[in-house]
Amino acid sequence: MVFNLCARVEALKHMQIRNLTYAVLKALVLVTGLALPATAFAQDPAADQYKVDQVYSGKTKMPQFKGRDKAYSDFRSRIRDGLKAGPNFAGEYSVVQFGCGSGCSMALVASNRTGQVFDFPRGGESNVYMTLQYSRDSRLIVAQWASYNDGSCHIDFFEWKGNKAELISTRKVGLMDECYKDIKDNLK
Repeated sequence: MVFNLCARVEALKHMQIRNLTYAVLKALVLVTGLALPATAFAQDPAADQYKVDQVYSGKTKMPQFKGRDKAYSDFRSRIRDGLKAGPNFAGEYSVVQFGCGSGCSMALVASNRTGQVFDFPRGGESNVYMTLQYSRDSRLIVAQWASYNDGSCHIDFFEWKGNKAELISTRKVGLMDECYKDIKDNLK
């Protein structure tokens, strides 16, 4: 009986050590996982993955504010000014971003080749403190924005396809204050 009791005590010790070791390892993985940036788990889309074949170098066409682009006529000065410098995004487009109140900004995308204006899916009062990252030779556009609804900062990756931005991936960066940092700092 005493031998059996000792064997049980020994088995219990091993089980407790094994459970403790498992719990410590589990906590270590959890803590390490939370401390690592999201890029450690999945690679963020990169601009060079979305290269354009060529950059438009012809004369810039202005939008048709009395016709096709009438919905954007309230912003005609900002759009025209944005187009004057030539394409700054996806080969032939100009991204035009402007303020709409405290912490609020909007973005439009206009073709320098055709003059046509398109909506960008982020901005306004729902996506405050928005900053954008894009380049003339890539179809990738990154939007960082804050949400008052959940008090958090988000980064969205979009691919420009013809006349609209298609969401590739998204992630929550942290609290709203994280949106005061540059996008590149939040992507580290």
